[in-house]
Amino acid sequence: MARERDLFKFLKLGQRLQLTDVQATIMWGIVVTTDALWLIQSCEIEDEEEEDGK
Repeated sequence: MARERDLFKFLKLGQRLQLTDVQATIMWGIVVTTDALWLIQSCEIEDEEEEDGK
């Protein structure tokens, strides 16, 4: 319990970590990860098409 207090010590007294903040952070993480994987996958497909054309 003391570690949790130390972890959030930087927050103001009126501010506490809210469930919606955690959910939003997780959702943004999922979006960023999905976009990164999509970009990497599309680059690999383009590279394979260029190699097949040679």
